[in-house]
Amino acid sequence: MGPLSWLATCGRSARAVLRSDCQLRPQPRLQQRPLQPSWQNSQKWHLHVVTAESPALLEESGDDIEAPEELHPVGPEEVELPKASHTKVKTAEYVGSAVKLTQCPPPKLPEFAIIGRSNVGKSSLINMLTGRASLALTSKTPGKTQCINHFIINKTWYLVDLPGYGYAKRAKTSRLEWNEFTKEYFLKRESLAMVLLLVDGSIPPQAIDLECAMWLAESEVPFTLVFTKIDKRKKKLPSPAANIKEFCDKLLEEFRDLPMVIKTSAIKATGRLELLGFIAQLRTLVEQQAKRG
Repeated sequence: MGPLSWLATCGRSARAVLRSDCQLRPQPRLQQRPLQPSWQNSQKWHLHVVTAESPALLEESGDDIEAPEELHPVGPEEVELPKASHTKVKTAEYVGSAVKLTQCPPPKLPEFAIIGRSNVGKSSLINMLTGRASLALTSKTPGKTQCINHFIINKTWYLVDLPGYGYAKRAKTSRLEWNEFTKEYFLKRESLAMVLLLVDGSIPPQAIDLECAMWLAESEVPFTLVFTKIDKRKKKLPSPAANIKEFCDKLLEEFRDLPMVIKTSAIKATGRLELLGFIAQLRTLVEQQAKRG
């Protein structure tokens, strides 16, 4: 798998920032809508594939965690890599919960939304990323989170915890069924920068996760694949590496390229710096675009 990123960029001004205007290329049977106005005007981001030929390393961040992992640039050469300080989480605060779009914070800061099956480990990932043990409360009851929860990081960007999918208490069945509020957030939230689609790497691919990835792509919602629980090897099941490969292979049956793939473990903090660095790169690109007007 090459170092590909499905990058959220701003339609009209993307051509001035990126060397190539490479949109998501689905197989011919999938149609794609025309580009919308620029992010500066509409705040609606769009999906682009950016190939990074030369990987780069982030500077040491000074955090008390493992050494930085290899990171791939997500923009053209003139887009600077983020400074080490961009990968530090100095402050992380719970802002509030919403059950409709108008209750969300004003769309003035970029938002990175976390979505996944109800027991995929969303809260654990948020706590791992922020270095706060109980910022997002974990629950053993699938489907407990029914609101959209905003956490402001370093006063400059948001992590957004979305309700998990795939659990229906009455029918006890797995299905992808967005409530209207969640769907509205994906399609209309002006400051949504990237969706982090969490997939359990300890189990074989689930149809509902593949369905979610397909829905996001067909709806032109930019997303990154974040595999969780890669440290867990379950008896009589394939290894996490085999599960991840199978999931990606299934996506490639529908699409010509893959989104960015990041592998994580909340217990061992694996992938923490890589994911924070990826978020920092996107934020840096947004900042530079804003300066250029």
